[in-house]
Amino acid sequence: MIIFKSISVQERELIQRFTLNNRLCSCDYSFANIFSWSFRFGTQYAIVDGFLVLRFYYGDCPAYMIPVPGPQFGFRSIGLQCLCAGEESLTDGDANGVERALVEVIRKLMLQCSSIGCPFRMLGLTQRIKGLMEMVFPDMFVYQVNRDSADYIYNRITLETLAGKKLQSKRNHINKFKALYPDYRYCHIGGETVGKCIDTIQRWRKISKGEYDYDESLAMEMRSMMTIFENWDELGMIGGAIFVGETMVAFSYGAPISADTFDVCVEKADISYDGAFTIINQEFVKHLPEQYIYINREEDLGVQGLRKAKLSYMPLAVLDKISIEEKNPVRNSMDMERVKGEVRELWRRVFEDPERFIDLYFTEVYKDEYNYFCHLDGKVVSALQMLPFTVKYHGLKAESVYVSGVATLPEYRGQGIAGTLLRKAHYSVFCQGAVFAQLIPAGEGLFKWYEGKGYSCVARCVPPAADPRLTDFQEYDALQQERECTILLESHWYDVVRKDFDLAGHQAHLPEGERPAMVRIINVGKALEIYSKAHPEHRACYRVYGDEDIHQNNAWFFIGAGEVKRSDEPVSQAVSISIGELSCMIFSSSPLTMSLMLNE
Repeated sequence: MIIFKSISVQERELIQRFTLNNRLCSCDYSFANIFSWSFRFGTQYAIVDGFLVLRFYYGDCPAYMIPVPGPQFGFRSIGLQCLCAGEESLTDGDANGVERALVEVIRKLMLQCSSIGCPFRMLGLTQRIKGLMEMVFPDMFVYQVNRDSADYIYNRITLETLAGKKLQSKRNHINKFKALYPDYRYCHIGGETVGKCIDTIQRWRKISKGEYDYDESLAMEMRSMMTIFENWDELGMIGGAIFVGETMVAFSYGAPISADTFDVCVEKADISYDGAFTIINQEFVKHLPEQYIYINREEDLGVQGLRKAKLSYMPLAVLDKISIEEKNPVRNSMDMERVKGEVRELWRRVFEDPERFIDLYFTEVYKDEYNYFCHLDGKVVSALQMLPFTVKYHGLKAESVYVSGVATLPEYRGQGIAGTLLRKAHYSVFCQGAVFAQLIPAGEGLFKWYEGKGYSCVARCVPPAADPRLTDFQEYDALQQERECTILLESHWYDVVRKDFDLAGHQAHLPEGERPAMVRIINVGKALEIYSKAHPEHRACYRVYGDEDIHQNNAWFFIGAGEVKRSDEPVSQAVSISIGELSCMIFSSSPLTMSLMLNE
């Protein structure tokens, strides 16, 4: 199982060993973009057979960028992005075997996707890589070109000189700016200038959208920019600004994609200064290190005005990016009855429960839609179930899941399979609307492992509200509803519990005392909304961090008077709280209780 890691600024040197070593020109391979936008896409990385693999979330399943070969393959282009030299033909005689190695890495990624039931998706293909995929994997994928995400690539000399009749209007804009503001100056961004950029963009944001208006796309851009500014030196950013007097009227910054291609990540200007955009464009390129001969000015996002503007600068190439997705994912053709049988056998082997209990679980509890499994070497080697329940919290109710039957065959342990499967399950139930997840670890040693997955020990497995052998559901329900924070049993589950007691006969006994259990926040916004309604007097802004499974949870949340507002726009005075600490806060005064969970 390939283990992916979250991206921090410390990975810059490692990742750029791959990206700077290849003739890449897509802005998606700029480390500044990878890092500063990872909050939006949940971007992670792994090194597989000497290739850098970038993974992010696209819908409810992962997607991949084209793997990038490492230095051992030599400085070359394998068709990841080719500009003006033309694309080499595909042959089996590739001296370094880089394309064959690339195909083998892609096979491994495809196997991992199929093993956990996800369709394989890859984005950012060029025509050459598309041809390679069609040759090696015929009729396996659907191909799609998204014009809105195409990058605009320019010759540096074109942007620097603006020579020729077609760019006369650009020169006119610059001449007008210089005539209007003869005291303007250009300066590099660094040190105190970074702070001035932050002040300027915040001021412009208030003017353009209003101090209290919220625009999601602008907020995400602000978060990306603030991430860059906060890590400016560590990221090795290059930036420049135009000042008129002491007022900053435009700024731009970027970072290298490869040894000869530079990515302009951001360009901002005050439109009240006529020609500000044009002059920052030219001045910034003029002051770049000479090694950069190609400039990527990124995509137009389908905005027609932006498209017109980018085309007006006469790009060398408009770099189309092709996406692929499996036509017929393996899981769609699997015999789910066979899968159920293999999950049952896995359960029997790992938990050693009585056969009567296993029969009951797989007859009355198990459903295909609750089951998440890993299928390797022709069999199910790991599985877990996410069972739906309702959490009652101070009179309010929320959807939750109970994590059951987490098991891996002994010979497949230590490969990160269960963690990968749990990550997929967490993200899936998030997309389905769950707010909380609960579980009872099968052993003392597992508490620490689950803490690493975002769980906190703020729940208790307690004796039931009444003896189910002597109490009908209506009476039991009335008693369980009296509990302040608890998992509510529905009538079907209560019937299953009673059947379990009947099957156990004289061996059946009610649980005594309390046993520690764990809770995880699945949807931070909804969890805080419930908390705020139960505690309307509590007002705060929280910056939630550390959720590596559900990247949407890592954001800023304003709570008060029973309402919650999520934002990607940084708030300096926010209280930072990890995903695990948030569970502790929400259940601090009233730990979540649960009873009759079968595996207690």
